[in-house]
Amino acid sequence: ADDVKGYLSYLAADHPNLVVDLHRIHFLDSAGCGALVHAHRRCQEAGGDLRVCRASEPVKTVLGLARLARLLHLHDTREEAVAGFGPAS
Repeated sequence: ADDVKGYLSYLAADHPNLVVDLHRIHFLDSAGCGALVHAHRRCQEAGGDLRVCRASEPVKTVLGLARLARLLHLHDTREEAVAGFGPAS
């Protein structure tokens, strides 16, 4: 989780609008949730946002229980996540 947190923070500096595709993640604990929340905050500080897509049912459950599904803009597909940023300027 620390590696992911650091990498997402690094990316957010130059790319404030990030989509995190979780389709290969089948388990998410509090450290993973914390890494996503930290990345979300970094994206917002950089003037953008973080979106999450393709989460498995167990991951969706954890995000829902932690009340993070809405904060992290959970989407079913990458296309929906990207479209959530609105038209390109």
